Amino acid sequence: MSVDETKPTDTDFVITWPAYIRAIAAYLNDTAILVGGEWVTPVAAQNTSVALTILNKAYTVNSGSAVTLTLPEVVTANVGNFVEIHKLGAGNLVVTAGGSDTIGAGGAGTSVTNSTAGEAGAANIILRCVAPGQWMVKSLFGTWA
Repeated sequence: MSVDETKPTDTDFVITWPAYIRAIAAYLNDTAILVGGEWVTPVAAQNTSVALTILNKAYTVNSGSAVTLTLPEVVTANVGNFVEIHKLGAGNLVVTAGGSDTIGAGGAGTSVTNSTAGEAGAANIILRCVAPGQWMVKSLFGTWA
């Protein structure tokens, strides 16, 4: 059996593979992060009330005051996308469905709220667009009402 020098050997693979993985990981850390088994764009700080416009993104809210984040209205093209929100501050965090959209079985403009100051840094919620006009809570940690 002859050796084909154009193909890597097992030792070549062992030597180069970790560097290759590190290069990919460095690239992904600059452009995306793994959240709940899905790649999303990096986390963005959002410490004031605002209507969110970017889906598939993780947001942090670090405020001692109340903050309301309004979700974008779900259209057919957005079905399957999600928003992840982490409460880092002690202020109330309200997440509201935009327009006539609903969250879960609630009515138009439904909202979910975390008002537990002691859960700063320990409360988060992931909402997924499941149908036009409808958001569903995929997961949550902390006390939400």
